[in-house]
Amino acid sequence: MPPSILGRKGSEYSDIQTPQQLVEKLQAAGHKAEMKEFKAGTRPAVEVRAPSAGLAVMFVKKEFCDKITPGPEKKK
Repeated sequence: MPPSILGRKGSEYSDIQTPQQLVEKLQAAGHKAEMKEFKAGTRPAVEVRAPSAGLAVMFVKKEFCDKITPGPEKKK
């Protein structure tokens, strides 16, 4: 989903494009927001959590969203 989907949470979130923008917006509204980067593996991502705002969002680059992950190997 594009970041614009955050606009459903409130119009103040409709212009968010980056995880840092979301953290700043949440903190400005008085929420404790945490940002965690996941760099291991083939699909780097950034998670933003703000339980008091009811948000937990994972940001992943668009080119990684369309790829199909190989399933687990089957044991013979």
